[in-house]
Amino acid sequence: MCAGTQYCLELMSAYASTVVLGIVGLTMLLVASYTQYEEKVDRYTPYRPLFSAAVLVLMVLGFVTGLY
Repeated sequence: MCAGTQYCLELMSAYASTVVLGIVGLTMLLVASYTQYEEKVDRYTPYRPLFSAAVLVLMVLGFVTGLY
């Protein structure tokens, strides 16, 4: 998109900093919300492997049947 323009470095720098700030900001928001809801989340900790397995099985079935 910036090939042949004189502002290619500025465009790439703006994009990279936006992505980094977005990822860091989202991570900080998730950590802050996790500390607030940690007690509620801990109740469902034993079920996480079962939930992950169910999601993986559904994805495999979707790929096998051509849904994805």
